[in-house]
Amino acid sequence: MRELQLIDKNLETMVKSIEDYLRMISSEYRLQQTLLTIDKNKRNGLEELPLETIRISSLMSSIVSNIIAPSTQLVGSSVLIENEVVYSGYTLGRFDPVQVLGADYFEKISSLGRPCWSGLFTLPYDSGTTKDVFAVGKAIIDKDTGIETGTVVVFVDETNISKIYLENKTNEADRFFIVNSEDVIVSSNEKSELYMPAEGILGITNDEYNLLINEGSRIIMSNGTQYLYSAHHYKEFDWDVVSIISLDEIMEENRNITKALLIVTSLCLLMAFVLSYFISNRLVNPIIRLTHTTKDIIKGDMSIRARTDVGGEVGILTEGFNNLMDRIESLIDEVNQENKKQREMEFRLLQSQISPHFLYNALETINSFITLGMLDKANETVNNLSQFYRICLSKGDDVISIKNELKITCSYLNIQKFRYMEFMDFEMDIDESINNYSIPKLTLQPIVENAIYHGLKNKSKKGLLSIKGYFLNEEIIIEIADDGVGISSDKISQIMSSGETGGPSYGLSNIQNRLRLKYGNKGRIEIESEVGVMTKVSVHILPVKL
Repeated sequence: MRELQLIDKNLETMVKSIEDYLRMISSEYRLQQTLLTIDKNKRNGLEELPLETIRISSLMSSIVSNIIAPSTQLVGSSVLIENEVVYSGYTLGRFDPVQVLGADYFEKISSLGRPCWSGLFTLPYDSGTTKDVFAVGKAIIDKDTGIETGTVVVFVDETNISKIYLENKTNEADRFFIVNSEDVIVSSNEKSELYMPAEGILGITNDEYNLLINEGSRIIMSNGTQYLYSAHHYKEFDWDVVSIISLDEIMEENRNITKALLIVTSLCLLMAFVLSYFISNRLVNPIIRLTHTTKDIIKGDMSIRARTDVGGEVGILTEGFNNLMDRIESLIDEVNQENKKQREMEFRLLQSQISPHFLYNALETINSFITLGMLDKANETVNNLSQFYRICLSKGDDVISIKNELKITCSYLNIQKFRYMEFMDFEMDIDESINNYSIPKLTLQPIVENAIYHGLKNKSKKGLLSIKGYFLNEEIIIEIADDGVGISSDKISQIMSSGETGGPSYGLSNIQNRLRLKYGNKGRIEIESEVGVMTKVSVHILPVKL
Protein backbone atom coordinates (compact mmCIF):
# COMPACT_ATOMS: atom_id res chain seq x y z
CA MET A 1 0.00 0.00 0.00
CA ARG A 2 2.93 2.34 0.59
CA GLU A 3 3.87 2.16 -3.10
CA LEU A 4 0.27 2.92 -4.13
CA GLN A 5 0.13 5.97 -1.85
CA LEU A 6 3.39 7.23 -3.38
CA ILE A 7 1.91 6.71 -6.86
CA ASP A 8 -1.14 8.71 -5.73
CA LYS A 9 1.07 11.64 -4.67
CA ASN A 10 3.11 11.59 -7.89
CA LEU A 11 -0.05 11.35 -9.97
CA GLU A 12 -1.51 14.35 -8.15
CA THR A 13 1.67 16.35 -8.85
CA MET A 14 1.52 15.49 -12.56
CA VAL A 15 -2.17 16.44 -12.79
CA LYS A 16 -1.57 19.82 -11.12
CA SER A 17 1.37 20.54 -13.43
CA ILE A 18 -0.67 19.84 -16.57
CA GLU A 19 -3.62 21.88 -15.31
CA ASP A 20 -1.27 24.80 -14.61
CA TYR A 21 -0.09 24.73 -18.24
CA LEU A 22 -3.72 24.76 -19.34
CA ARG A 23 -4.55 27.74 -17.12
CA MET A 24 -1.61 29.69 -18.56
CA ILE A 25 -2.79 29.03 -22.13
CA SER A 26 -6.42 29.96 -21.41
CA SER A 27 -5.44 33.25 -19.71
CA GLU A 28 -2.98 34.30 -22.46
CA TYR A 29 -4.11 37.76 -23.62
CA ARG A 30 -3.06 37.45 -27.28
CA LEU A 31 -4.90 34.15 -27.62
CA GLN A 32 -8.05 35.71 -26.18
CA GLN A 33 -7.83 38.65 -28.59
CA THR A 34 -7.24 36.34 -31.58
CA LEU A 35 -10.30 34.26 -30.69
CA LEU A 36 -12.39 37.42 -30.37
CA THR A 37 -11.25 38.50 -33.86
CA ILE A 38 -12.09 35.11 -35.40
CA ASP A 39 -15.48 35.02 -33.69
CA LYS A 40 -16.28 38.58 -34.77
CA ASN A 41 -15.44 37.83 -38.42
CA LYS A 42 -17.65 34.74 -38.37
CA ARG A 43 -20.58 36.59 -36.85
CA ASN A 44 -20.24 39.33 -39.50
CA GLY A 45 -20.17 36.74 -42.28
CA LEU A 46 -16.61 37.65 -43.34
CA GLU A 47 -14.51 34.94 -44.97
CA GLU A 48 -10.88 34.86 -43.94
CA LEU A 49 -8.35 35.42 -46.72
CA PRO A 50 -5.68 32.70 -47.12
CA LEU A 51 -2.90 35.00 -45.91
CA GLU A 52 -4.97 36.07 -42.90
CA THR A 53 -5.71 32.43 -42.10
CA ILE A 54 -1.99 31.61 -42.23
CA ARG A 55 -1.16 34.62 -40.05
CA ILE A 56 -3.71 33.70 -37.40
CA SER A 57 -2.63 30.05 -37.42
CA SER A 58 1.03 31.04 -37.05
CA LEU A 59 0.21 33.41 -34.18
CA MET A 60 -1.82 30.79 -32.30
CA SER A 61 0.90 28.20 -32.88
CA SER A 62 3.46 30.57 -31.37
CA ILE A 63 1.26 31.36 -28.36
CA VAL A 64 0.34 27.76 -27.54
CA SER A 65 3.71 26.20 -28.36
CA ASN A 66 5.68 28.67 -26.23
CA ILE A 67 3.71 27.55 -23.18
CA ILE A 68 3.39 23.78 -23.68
CA ALA A 69 6.67 23.10 -25.53
CA PRO A 70 8.66 22.75 -22.25
CA SER A 71 6.31 19.94 -21.18
CA THR A 72 7.07 16.50 -22.59
CA GLN A 73 3.82 15.23 -21.07
CA LEU A 74 1.64 16.90 -23.71
CA VAL A 75 1.42 15.33 -27.18
CA GLY A 76 -1.11 17.59 -28.87
CA SER A 77 -3.41 20.58 -28.52
CA SER A 78 -6.53 22.07 -30.09
CA VAL A 79 -8.32 25.41 -29.78
CA LEU A 80 -12.05 25.59 -30.54
CA ILE A 81 -14.74 28.25 -30.91
CA GLU A 82 -18.31 27.02 -30.41
CA ASN A 83 -17.07 23.41 -30.79
CA GLU A 84 -15.37 24.19 -34.11
CA VAL A 85 -11.59 23.64 -34.33
CA VAL A 86 -9.67 26.82 -35.21
CA TYR A 87 -6.20 25.51 -34.38
CA SER A 88 -4.55 22.10 -34.00
CA GLY A 89 -0.96 21.61 -32.89
CA TYR A 90 1.51 18.72 -33.10
CA THR A 91 0.46 17.62 -36.63
CA LEU A 92 -3.07 16.71 -35.58
CA GLY A 93 -4.39 18.09 -38.86
CA ARG A 94 -8.14 17.70 -39.23
CA PHE A 95 -8.67 15.79 -35.97
CA ASP A 96 -12.02 16.87 -34.48
CA PRO A 97 -12.09 16.55 -30.65
CA VAL A 98 -15.87 17.14 -30.56
CA GLN A 99 -16.53 14.15 -32.80
CA VAL A 100 -14.36 11.86 -30.64
CA LEU A 101 -15.11 13.19 -27.14
CA GLY A 102 -18.71 14.23 -27.72
CA ALA A 103 -20.54 17.52 -27.23
CA ASP A 104 -21.41 16.58 -23.62
CA TYR A 105 -17.71 16.72 -22.68
CA PHE A 106 -17.42 20.29 -23.98
CA GLU A 107 -20.62 21.32 -22.21
CA LYS A 108 -19.08 19.96 -19.00
CA ILE A 109 -15.94 22.07 -19.62
CA SER A 110 -18.08 25.24 -19.87
CA SER A 111 -20.06 24.45 -16.74
CA LEU A 112 -17.12 23.46 -14.51
CA GLY A 113 -15.01 26.59 -15.01
CA ARG A 114 -11.84 24.58 -14.34
CA PRO A 115 -9.76 21.95 -16.19
CA CYS A 116 -11.82 18.87 -17.14
CA TRP A 117 -10.27 15.45 -17.87
CA SER A 118 -11.71 12.93 -20.34
CA GLY A 119 -11.43 9.17 -20.39
CA LEU A 120 -8.73 7.32 -22.34
CA PHE A 121 -9.04 7.34 -26.15
CA THR A 122 -6.88 6.90 -29.27
CA LEU A 123 -5.47 10.11 -30.80
CA PRO A 124 -4.66 9.93 -34.56
CA TYR A 125 -1.84 11.93 -36.19
CA ASP A 126 -1.50 13.02 -39.82
CA SER A 127 1.45 10.63 -40.12
CA GLY A 128 -0.88 7.69 -39.58
CA THR A 129 0.44 6.91 -36.08
CA THR A 130 -1.71 6.96 -32.95
CA LYS A 131 -1.30 7.45 -29.21
CA ASP A 132 -3.47 6.50 -26.25
CA VAL A 133 -4.19 9.79 -24.51
CA PHE A 134 -6.37 11.66 -22.05
CA ALA A 135 -7.86 15.01 -23.08
CA VAL A 136 -7.78 17.94 -20.65
CA GLY A 137 -9.97 20.90 -21.60
CA LYS A 138 -10.66 24.33 -20.16
CA ALA A 139 -12.88 27.19 -21.20
CA ILE A 140 -11.09 30.38 -22.35
CA ILE A 141 -12.65 33.30 -20.47
CA ASP A 142 -12.01 36.84 -21.71
CA LYS A 143 -10.51 38.67 -18.77
CA ASP A 144 -12.10 42.00 -19.76
CA THR A 145 -15.68 40.80 -20.29
CA GLY A 146 -15.77 37.51 -18.38
CA ILE A 147 -17.37 35.89 -21.43
CA GLU A 148 -16.33 32.46 -22.70
CA THR A 149 -14.58 32.97 -26.07
CA GLY A 150 -13.46 29.42 -26.80
CA THR A 151 -12.03 26.17 -25.48
CA VAL A 152 -8.46 24.87 -25.31
CA VAL A 153 -7.79 21.13 -25.16
CA VAL A 154 -4.43 19.43 -24.60
CA PHE A 155 -3.69 15.72 -24.89
CA VAL A 156 -1.70 13.80 -22.25
CA ASP A 157 0.12 10.62 -23.28
CA GLU A 158 -0.94 7.62 -21.15
CA THR A 159 2.72 6.57 -20.89
CA ASN A 160 3.33 9.58 -18.61
CA ILE A 161 1.00 7.95 -16.09
CA SER A 162 2.39 4.43 -16.47
CA LYS A 163 5.92 5.80 -15.90
CA ILE A 164 4.86 6.88 -12.42
CA TYR A 165 4.20 3.37 -11.16
CA LEU A 166 6.92 1.72 -13.24
CA GLU A 167 9.45 3.84 -11.30
CA ASN A 168 8.09 2.36 -8.05
CA LYS A 169 8.40 -1.31 -9.06
CA THR A 170 10.67 -3.24 -6.71
CA ASN A 171 10.51 -6.47 -8.74
CA GLU A 172 10.25 -7.00 -12.47
CA ALA A 173 7.26 -9.32 -12.03
CA ASP A 174 5.21 -6.71 -10.13
CA ARG A 175 2.20 -5.47 -12.09
CA PHE A 176 0.36 -2.15 -11.79
CA PHE A 177 -2.89 -0.97 -13.38
CA ILE A 178 -5.24 2.00 -13.23
CA VAL A 179 -8.93 1.12 -13.50
CA ASN A 180 -11.69 3.69 -14.10
CA SER A 181 -15.16 3.81 -12.53
CA GLU A 182 -16.50 1.53 -15.27
CA ASP A 183 -13.96 -1.19 -14.31
CA VAL A 184 -11.98 -0.65 -17.53
CA ILE A 185 -8.16 -0.48 -17.57
CA VAL A 186 -7.00 3.01 -18.59
CA SER A 187 -3.29 2.66 -17.77
CA SER A 188 -0.90 -0.30 -17.80
CA ASN A 189 2.71 -1.03 -18.69
CA GLU A 190 1.30 -3.57 -21.16
CA LYS A 191 -0.46 -1.44 -23.79
CA SER A 192 -2.42 -4.41 -25.11
CA GLU A 193 -4.32 -4.41 -21.81
CA LEU A 194 -5.71 -0.88 -22.26
CA TYR A 195 -9.49 -0.56 -22.70
CA MET A 196 -9.92 -4.14 -21.41
CA PRO A 197 -12.28 -5.15 -18.53
CA ALA A 198 -10.34 -5.21 -15.27
CA GLU A 199 -11.63 -8.58 -14.05
CA GLY A 200 -10.35 -10.44 -17.11
CA ILE A 201 -6.89 -8.88 -17.09
CA LEU A 202 -6.47 -9.19 -13.31
CA GLY A 203 -7.47 -12.84 -13.45
CA ILE A 204 -10.14 -12.60 -10.75
CA THR A 205 -13.93 -12.83 -10.64
CA ASN A 206 -16.20 -9.82 -10.45
CA ASP A 207 -17.02 -10.58 -6.79
CA GLU A 208 -13.33 -10.84 -5.90
CA TYR A 209 -12.63 -7.55 -7.66
CA ASN A 210 -15.42 -5.77 -5.76
CA LEU A 211 -14.08 -7.15 -2.45
CA LEU A 212 -10.58 -5.94 -3.38
CA ILE A 213 -11.82 -2.40 -4.05
CA ASN A 214 -13.81 -2.33 -0.79
CA GLU A 215 -11.13 -3.85 1.46
CA GLY A 216 -8.01 -2.35 -0.16
CA SER A 217 -6.02 -5.60 -0.29
CA ARG A 218 -6.58 -9.35 -0.65
CA ILE A 219 -4.47 -12.49 -1.00
CA ILE A 220 -5.64 -14.51 -4.02
CA MET A 221 -4.41 -17.88 -5.30
CA SER A 222 -3.66 -18.05 -9.04
CA ASN A 223 -1.99 -20.97 -10.87
CA GLY A 224 -0.75 -22.43 -7.59
CA THR A 225 0.86 -19.16 -6.46
CA GLN A 226 -0.43 -16.71 -3.88
CA TYR A 227 -0.52 -13.04 -4.90
CA LEU A 228 -1.11 -9.90 -2.88
CA TYR A 229 -3.65 -7.74 -4.69
CA SER A 230 -3.74 -4.12 -3.43
CA ALA A 231 -5.98 -1.21 -4.48
CA HIS A 232 -5.85 2.51 -3.70
CA HIS A 233 -8.62 4.91 -4.73
CA TYR A 234 -7.61 8.12 -6.55
CA LYS A 235 -10.68 10.21 -5.81
CA GLU A 236 -9.87 13.09 -8.20
CA PHE A 237 -10.87 10.98 -11.23
CA ASP A 238 -12.64 8.09 -9.45
CA TRP A 239 -9.79 5.76 -10.45
CA ASP A 240 -8.43 2.71 -8.63
CA VAL A 241 -4.68 2.04 -8.72
CA VAL A 242 -4.24 -1.75 -8.49
CA SER A 243 -1.02 -3.70 -7.91
CA ILE A 244 -0.31 -7.46 -8.08
CA ILE A 245 2.76 -8.74 -6.20
CA SER A 246 3.77 -12.35 -5.65
CA LEU A 247 3.49 -13.29 -1.98
CA ASP A 248 6.58 -15.48 -2.37
CA GLU A 249 8.66 -12.39 -3.18
CA ILE A 250 7.31 -10.56 -0.14
CA MET A 251 7.92 -13.55 2.14
CA GLU A 252 11.46 -14.01 0.81
CA GLU A 253 12.26 -10.39 1.55
CA ASN A 254 10.78 -10.74 5.05
CA ARG A 255 12.81 -13.91 5.66
CA ASN A 256 16.03 -12.11 4.73
CA ILE A 257 15.20 -9.24 7.07
CA THR A 258 14.35 -11.68 9.88
CA LYS A 259 17.67 -13.52 9.45
CA ALA A 260 19.60 -10.26 9.62
CA LEU A 261 17.72 -9.19 12.76
CA LEU A 262 18.40 -12.53 14.47
CA ILE A 263 22.13 -12.28 13.76
CA VAL A 264 22.34 -8.70 15.02
CA THR A 265 20.26 -9.52 18.12
CA SER A 266 22.45 -12.53 18.98
CA LEU A 267 25.62 -10.46 18.71
CA CYS A 268 24.14 -7.73 20.89
CA LEU A 269 23.09 -10.22 23.58
CA LEU A 270 26.56 -11.77 23.63
CA MET A 271 28.24 -8.39 23.98
CA ALA A 272 25.79 -7.36 26.70
CA PHE A 273 26.57 -10.51 28.72
CA VAL A 274 30.34 -9.94 28.54
CA LEU A 275 30.05 -6.27 29.46
CA SER A 276 27.68 -6.90 32.36
CA TYR A 277 30.08 -9.43 33.87
CA PHE A 278 32.98 -6.97 33.65
CA ILE A 279 30.97 -4.06 35.06
CA SER A 280 29.58 -6.05 37.98
CA ASN A 281 33.09 -6.86 39.21
CA ARG A 282 34.66 -3.50 38.60
CA LEU A 283 32.06 -0.84 39.26
CA VAL A 284 29.05 -2.02 41.24
CA ASN A 285 30.28 -1.46 44.82
CA PRO A 286 31.60 2.11 44.33
CA ILE A 287 28.41 3.00 42.49
CA ILE A 288 26.29 1.68 45.39
CA ARG A 289 28.06 4.13 47.73
CA LEU A 290 27.47 6.94 45.26
CA THR A 291 23.80 5.95 45.14
CA HIS A 292 23.49 6.32 48.93
CA THR A 293 24.97 9.82 48.68
CA THR A 294 22.44 10.69 45.99
CA LYS A 295 19.56 9.50 48.20
CA ASP A 296 20.75 11.77 51.02
CA ILE A 297 20.77 14.73 48.62
CA ILE A 298 17.25 13.86 47.47
CA LYS A 299 16.10 14.07 51.09
CA GLY A 300 17.11 17.73 51.08
CA ASP A 301 20.73 17.92 52.23
CA MET A 302 22.25 19.76 49.26
CA SER A 303 25.55 20.31 51.10
CA ILE A 304 26.55 16.64 51.23
CA ARG A 305 29.13 15.40 48.73
CA ALA A 306 30.34 11.99 47.63
CA ARG A 307 33.65 10.48 48.87
CA THR A 308 36.59 11.32 46.65
CA ASP A 309 38.93 8.47 47.72
CA VAL A 310 37.79 6.27 44.82
CA GLY A 311 40.09 5.68 41.87
CA GLY A 312 39.48 4.78 38.26
CA GLU A 313 36.41 5.61 36.26
CA VAL A 314 34.16 5.75 39.34
CA GLY A 315 36.52 8.30 40.91
CA ILE A 316 36.13 10.50 37.85
CA LEU A 317 32.37 10.02 38.06
CA THR A 318 32.36 11.00 41.75
CA GLU A 319 34.36 14.15 41.09
CA GLY A 320 32.03 15.10 38.27
CA PHE A 321 29.03 14.48 40.52
CA ASN A 322 30.38 16.84 43.17
CA ASN A 323 31.12 19.52 40.57
CA LEU A 324 27.62 19.12 39.22
CA MET A 325 26.08 19.72 42.65
CA ASP A 326 28.21 22.86 43.09
CA ARG A 327 26.90 24.34 39.85
CA ILE A 328 23.35 23.05 39.74
CA GLU A 329 21.57 26.35 40.46
CA SER A 330 23.57 28.36 37.94
CA LEU A 331 23.19 25.55 35.40
CA ILE A 332 19.40 25.59 35.74
CA ASP A 333 19.40 29.34 35.05
CA GLU A 334 21.64 28.86 32.02
CA VAL A 335 19.42 26.09 30.67
CA ASN A 336 16.32 28.27 31.02
CA GLN A 337 18.02 31.13 29.20
CA GLU A 338 19.26 28.83 26.45
CA ASN A 339 15.78 27.36 26.02
CA LYS A 340 14.35 30.83 25.60
CA LYS A 341 17.01 31.73 23.04
CA GLN A 342 16.38 28.46 21.22
CA ARG A 343 12.68 29.19 20.95
CA GLU A 344 13.40 32.67 19.64
CA MET A 345 15.84 31.26 17.07
CA GLU A 346 13.24 28.73 15.93
CA PHE A 347 10.72 31.52 15.45
CA ARG A 348 13.25 33.54 13.43
CA LEU A 349 13.93 30.51 11.26
CA LEU A 350 10.22 29.92 10.70
CA GLN A 351 9.75 33.62 9.86
CA SER A 352 12.44 33.45 7.20
CA GLN A 353 11.13 30.32 5.47
CA ILE A 354 9.14 31.36 2.43
CA SER A 355 7.74 28.48 0.36
CA PRO A 356 10.22 27.57 -2.39
CA HIS A 357 7.19 26.75 -4.52
CA PHE A 358 6.13 30.43 -4.34
CA LEU A 359 9.53 31.62 -5.58
CA TYR A 360 9.59 28.92 -8.28
CA ASN A 361 6.08 29.79 -9.45
CA ALA A 362 6.85 33.52 -9.45
CA LEU A 363 9.95 32.97 -11.59
CA GLU A 364 7.95 30.70 -13.91
CA THR A 365 5.34 33.47 -14.26
CA ILE A 366 8.03 36.04 -15.07
CA ASN A 367 9.60 33.67 -17.60
CA SER A 368 6.22 33.09 -19.26
CA PHE A 369 5.52 36.84 -19.49
CA ILE A 370 8.94 37.42 -21.08
CA THR A 371 8.46 34.51 -23.49
CA LEU A 372 5.05 35.86 -24.50
CA GLY A 373 6.42 39.38 -24.96
CA MET A 374 4.39 40.75 -22.02
CA LEU A 375 7.33 42.80 -20.71
CA ASP A 376 5.19 45.23 -18.69
CA LYS A 377 3.66 42.33 -16.76
CA ALA A 378 7.08 40.73 -16.33
CA ASN A 379 8.54 44.00 -15.02
CA GLU A 380 5.61 44.47 -12.63
CA THR A 381 6.02 40.93 -11.31
CA VAL A 382 9.79 41.44 -10.84
CA ASN A 383 9.13 44.67 -8.90
CA ASN A 384 6.62 42.91 -6.64
CA LEU A 385 8.98 39.98 -6.05
CA SER A 386 11.87 42.38 -5.35
CA GLN A 387 9.84 44.38 -2.81
CA PHE A 388 8.60 41.15 -1.19
CA TYR A 389 12.09 39.79 -0.49
CA ARG A 390 13.68 43.17 0.24
CA ILE A 391 11.29 43.78 3.13
CA CYS A 392 11.36 40.11 4.20
CA LEU A 393 15.12 40.29 4.67
CA SER A 394 15.02 43.74 6.38
CA LYS A 395 18.50 43.36 7.88
CA GLY A 396 17.39 40.36 9.94
CA ASP A 397 14.81 42.33 11.96
CA ASP A 398 12.12 40.13 13.51
CA VAL A 399 9.68 43.01 13.97
CA ILE A 400 8.69 45.51 11.28
CA SER A 401 6.05 48.20 10.83
CA ILE A 402 2.50 47.25 9.91
CA LYS A 403 2.97 49.39 6.80
CA ASN A 404 5.87 47.23 5.62
CA GLU A 405 4.05 44.02 6.59
CA LEU A 406 1.15 45.14 4.39
CA LYS A 407 3.62 45.89 1.57
CA ILE A 408 4.91 42.30 1.81
CA THR A 409 1.34 40.99 1.72
CA CYS A 410 0.33 43.25 -1.19
CA SER A 411 3.39 42.21 -3.23
CA TYR A 412 2.59 38.55 -2.58
CA LEU A 413 -1.04 39.05 -3.61
CA ASN A 414 -0.09 40.94 -6.78
CA ILE A 415 2.12 38.03 -7.86
CA GLN A 416 -0.53 35.42 -6.99
CA LYS A 417 -3.20 37.44 -8.81
CA PHE A 418 -1.26 37.13 -12.06
CA ARG A 419 -1.07 33.38 -11.56
CA TYR A 420 -4.63 32.81 -10.38
CA MET A 421 -6.50 35.69 -12.01
CA GLU A 422 -9.33 33.37 -12.97
CA PHE A 423 -10.42 32.63 -9.42
CA MET A 424 -9.20 35.41 -7.14
CA ASP A 425 -9.19 39.15 -6.60
CA PHE A 426 -8.31 41.16 -3.52
CA GLU A 427 -8.97 44.49 -1.83
CA MET A 428 -7.40 46.30 1.15
CA ASP A 429 -9.02 48.77 3.58
CA ILE A 430 -6.44 49.90 6.13
CA ASP A 431 -6.77 52.66 8.73
CA GLU A 432 -3.56 54.67 8.11
CA SER A 433 -3.25 55.41 11.82
CA ILE A 434 -2.03 51.84 12.45
CA ASN A 435 0.77 51.91 9.84
CA ASN A 436 3.63 52.95 12.15
CA TYR A 437 2.95 50.37 14.86
CA SER A 438 4.99 47.16 15.00
CA ILE A 439 4.12 43.57 14.16
CA PRO A 440 6.18 40.33 13.95
CA LYS A 441 7.42 39.95 10.40
CA LEU A 442 5.50 37.54 8.09
CA THR A 443 2.42 37.40 10.30
CA LEU A 444 -0.11 38.09 7.54
CA GLN A 445 1.43 36.36 4.48
CA PRO A 446 0.91 32.75 5.73
CA ILE A 447 -2.74 33.55 6.53
CA VAL A 448 -3.26 35.05 3.06
CA GLU A 449 -1.59 32.00 1.48
CA ASN A 450 -3.97 29.67 3.36
CA ALA A 451 -6.95 31.77 2.22
CA ILE A 452 -5.90 31.40 -1.43
CA TYR A 453 -4.98 27.71 -1.49
CA HIS A 454 -7.53 26.34 0.98
CA GLY A 455 -10.39 28.81 0.47
CA LEU A 456 -10.56 30.49 -2.92
CA LYS A 457 -8.75 27.92 -5.05
CA ASN A 458 -11.31 25.20 -4.24
CA LYS A 459 -14.22 27.49 -5.12
CA SER A 460 -16.02 26.86 -8.40
CA LYS A 461 -16.03 30.55 -9.37
CA LYS A 462 -13.95 33.68 -8.86
CA GLY A 463 -13.67 34.79 -5.25
CA LEU A 464 -12.59 37.87 -3.28
CA LEU A 465 -9.95 38.18 -0.55
CA SER A 466 -10.21 41.32 1.59
CA ILE A 467 -7.86 42.75 4.22
CA LYS A 468 -9.00 45.30 6.80
CA GLY A 469 -6.99 46.98 9.55
CA TYR A 470 -8.27 49.24 12.35
CA PHE A 471 -8.17 50.19 16.04
CA LEU A 472 -10.78 48.72 18.41
CA ASN A 473 -10.81 48.82 22.23
CA GLU A 474 -7.10 49.69 22.51
CA GLU A 475 -6.19 46.85 20.15
CA ILE A 476 -5.06 46.73 16.55
CA ILE A 477 -7.10 44.23 14.56
CA ILE A 478 -6.22 43.05 11.07
CA GLU A 479 -8.82 40.87 9.33
CA ILE A 480 -8.15 38.57 6.37
CA ALA A 481 -11.46 37.39 4.88
CA ASP A 482 -12.34 35.32 1.83
CA ASP A 483 -15.61 34.14 0.31
CA GLY A 484 -14.20 30.67 -0.43
CA VAL A 485 -15.30 27.19 0.61
CA GLY A 486 -15.13 27.86 4.34
CA ILE A 487 -13.97 25.66 7.26
CA SER A 488 -16.02 23.43 9.54
CA SER A 489 -16.09 24.13 13.29
CA ASP A 490 -14.34 20.81 13.98
CA LYS A 491 -11.53 21.75 11.60
CA ILE A 492 -11.16 25.17 13.24
CA SER A 493 -10.78 23.49 16.65
CA GLN A 494 -8.19 21.13 15.18
CA ILE A 495 -6.24 24.02 13.63
CA MET A 496 -6.16 26.09 16.83
CA SER A 497 -5.01 23.13 18.97
CA SER A 498 -2.67 21.61 16.37
CA GLY A 499 0.77 20.46 17.37
CA GLU A 500 1.76 19.08 13.98
CA THR A 501 4.83 20.33 12.13
CA GLY A 502 3.53 20.88 8.63
CA GLY A 503 0.57 22.16 6.62
CA PRO A 504 -1.80 25.09 7.23
CA SER A 505 -2.49 24.11 10.85
CA TYR A 506 1.20 24.47 11.66
CA GLY A 507 1.36 27.93 10.04
CA LEU A 508 -1.55 29.31 12.09
CA SER A 509 -0.44 27.75 15.39
CA ASN A 510 3.06 29.13 14.76
CA ILE A 511 1.64 32.64 14.27
CA GLN A 512 -0.38 32.24 17.49
CA ASN A 513 2.80 31.27 19.42
CA ARG A 514 4.77 34.22 18.01
CA LEU A 515 2.04 36.71 18.90
CA ARG A 516 1.81 35.38 22.47
CA LEU A 517 5.58 35.51 22.85
CA LYS A 518 5.56 39.22 21.97
CA TYR A 519 2.22 40.43 23.39
CA GLY A 520 1.26 37.81 25.99
CA ASN A 521 -2.40 36.75 26.08
CA LYS A 522 -3.38 39.96 24.25
CA GLY A 523 -1.73 38.66 21.07
CA ARG A 524 -3.86 36.08 19.33
CA ILE A 525 -5.68 35.00 16.19
CA GLU A 526 -9.40 34.23 15.90
CA ILE A 527 -11.12 32.26 13.13
CA GLU A 528 -14.73 32.68 12.01
CA SER A 529 -16.12 30.59 9.16
CA GLU A 530 -19.27 29.33 7.50
CA VAL A 531 -18.87 26.33 5.23
CA GLY A 532 -19.50 27.26 1.60
CA VAL A 533 -19.78 30.99 2.42
CA MET A 534 -16.72 32.62 4.01
CA THR A 535 -13.71 32.45 6.32
CA LYS A 536 -12.31 35.35 8.38
CA VAL A 537 -9.05 35.23 10.34
CA SER A 538 -8.56 38.15 12.78
CA VAL A 539 -5.10 39.06 14.10
CA HIS A 540 -5.18 40.90 17.47
CA ILE A 541 -2.07 42.78 18.65
CA LEU A 542 -1.26 45.59 21.06
CA PRO A 543 -0.37 49.03 19.65
CA VAL A 544 3.41 49.06 20.21
CA LYS A 545 5.47 51.68 18.37
CA LEU A 546 8.35 50.40 16.26
